Amino acid sequence: MKNSFFFRFSLLFAILIVSIANNMALPVIINGKSAAADAFVFRVYHEADPISGLEVLLDQQRPDENGVFMLGFEATEIQKVSIRVGLQSVSFYVIPGKSYKLDFNEITLEDQSIFLPEKPLHVVFEEEDILNLVIDGFEYEYQNFLQNNFVYLIKLREKSLYYSFENKIASILEETIIEDSATANYFNTYIDYRMAELRWTARVEGREKIANDWLTEQPIKFSNTAYSMFFLKYFDKYMNDYDKGIHFSEYKNLLNEGLPIFELKDKMGKDPILVKEKLRELVLLYSIKQLFYNSGMKKVQLNEIINQLAMDSKYVENRKISANLLKSLNTFVSGGEVPPFSLSNLVDQQKSIKDFKGKRTYLMFVSPNCETCEADIRVLKSLIKENSNLQVLTVFTGLEKEESVKWAKAQNANWDFLWFNDDFALLNEYRVKIFPQYILLDEQTHLLDYFPPNPRENLRSYLQSLDKLKEEQEQEASDFFRKN
Repeated sequence: MKNSFFFRFSLLFAILIVSIANNMALPVIINGKSAAADAFVFRVYHEADPISGLEVLLDQQRPDENGVFMLGFEATEIQKVSIRVGLQSVSFYVIPGKSYKLDFNEITLEDQSIFLPEKPLHVVFEEEDILNLVIDGFEYEYQNFLQNNFVYLIKLREKSLYYSFENKIASILEETIIEDSATANYFNTYIDYRMAELRWTARVEGREKIANDWLTEQPIKFSNTAYSMFFLKYFDKYMNDYDKGIHFSEYKNLLNEGLPIFELKDKMGKDPILVKEKLRELVLLYSIKQLFYNSGMKKVQLNEIINQLAMDSKYVENRKISANLLKSLNTFVSGGEVPPFSLSNLVDQQKSIKDFKGKRTYLMFVSPNCETCEADIRVLKSLIKENSNLQVLTVFTGLEKEESVKWAKAQNANWDFLWFNDDFALLNEYRVKIFPQYILLDEQTHLLDYFPPNPRENLRSYLQSLDKLKEEQEQEASDFFRKN
């Protein structure tokens, strides 16, 4: 373990030297110590962009027996990252080329409950970090102001309250000294857009003036989380609410036509806020994301639009965001591939999702000692005897492996049970929020239904309807070939 730690440090140091020499991305190094020793894997994530919301796993490591670990990744600019440990998480800002020493002194097994929502992860910076300090300080003032003045500011539109708070923040900023120019610029931009969001929420100024001041006349600043929050709030349900150019039904028709999108972009350009093509494309992408799963929207055509922007947009950033959005929206769409994994079954054989081709697979995520899970397993035992085209695959969680495996064996089921191996990243990828959770895959292990009926509902009749539909499709294909 010590050699592994030394190797990681040497590698990250070497990357730092090369990066500085080539004026490229700089490494960020997070040295940490966990009170839970090596009980959990530490994972660090970054959001690729605010529109797709796609999370990128930057690095992960299990601490050594003393709880010491090191995470490292490259960054070109200041960014917000999240460290996740089991079901706990904490977010903070990191600066390229900087190292951080963190002490996670409140992690225990008792804090980790599969049935509870993600909990905050308490961390102590061993060295004072000015950027996180000032942003946390501002957010405290900001949230406190909203809590105490929400009714008067938001509902009664008392603008004087906003201006009073703006003066208070300006006074605090005068007393805040940040020597590093990049850090100071990030913080000032952060303040600007948090206050712009407050102006918009309280309608202190008109819609077009706020947009012209903070969107149209400004460069895209998705690297700053406050800009991203403002963008998402300002353009929330844009195509549904916009009343100056065309009605939503016209937007819907143009979106469902798919390619080409010249007319769609021209219609959006009637809004003076969207005169710049780069901003217009981003609003289009965000609107598609919000409408993608709505009834009446044609996913194939929407995917065509996103894919065209991913391939042909004049703007590199927009192409990247389009590609991320395409991946994010289609991860759990019927016919798409599901995230791969390789886990051990009860006899220590490695199994991947591709090993289950040939039949429909009823993939279930369960938690040991879950009565609902056990009841569903009992129903499934009889159900797979009736349906020769159905197999079951169970991924079971549980922080104590021996106890979890003992529970799995006690179910006495004749299908594979795979332990998740403390892989909370896998649960994130499959968006598992509650147990049991089910996913139905087709014979090629592609997604058939992300929310199929559970075994105690109408799963039997649902599977019968799928069999009937498949027979009808095969018969139609057979008739077609006979006629031709």
